[in-house]
Amino acid sequence: MDQNKNLCPNWNLCNTLAQVAIQNQNSRLAFLALGFIAKWIAAGEKGSPPIYRSADEGLLVSALNTAARTYDSTLLDASWAILRKSLRGRKHPEPDAYLAKIRAQSLLGNLQGAFSTLSELERVHANSASIDEEALFSPFTSLHPLVVACSKKGFETLDAVCLAFAPCSPVVWLIFGGFMLLRTCHFLGYSCSRCEILVRMFSSVKVVT
Repeated sequence: MDQNKNLCPNWNLCNTLAQVAIQNQNSRLAFLALGFIAKWIAAGEKGSPPIYRSADEGLLVSALNTAARTYDSTLLDASWAILRKSLRGRKHPEPDAYLAKIRAQSLLGNLQGAFSTLSELERVHANSASIDEEALFSPFTSLHPLVVACSKKGFETLDAVCLAFAPCSPVVWLIFGGFMLLRTCHFLGYSCSRCEILVRMFSSVKVVT
């Protein structure tokens, strides 16, 4: 048994195992495959000369989405750690990676972690010329899982949400705050066209900072 623990598939097979596991929503197998990938990355760095392997970011984004769908926090942590290791500080993860992490954290009920990830996403990508900020920070699409998680228990989580949301910019505050109002009203059984209009107004406001 101890000898089996030292066995590791080759690099290509590790990636294939991860892809198959993710396609079949098998979070346990995906976690094991990513563990093998992490071993290859670590082993390459210790070589002479060192070999700097990197896992495919698209694969890791898919792993993050699988973690969200299967409510698997271990797969979430492993996927993000390997992504960071693969990028080696040369660049930031793509927005899709941040959004996948926010979705997973939201579905797992980790609001503090989700807002921390949102704050980092805003810090590294909000001023990028190639990014559509309205789409990236939309509470109706990209951030909808976080909105749902925040309004899941009505007013019970609002105080915690406000505290966690403090590091974010006024722009995100306005967009998110408007939609939170709508979600809370719907949760409490209220449906008002004025709320819908207010949310749209929040979403269209431009704040100069």
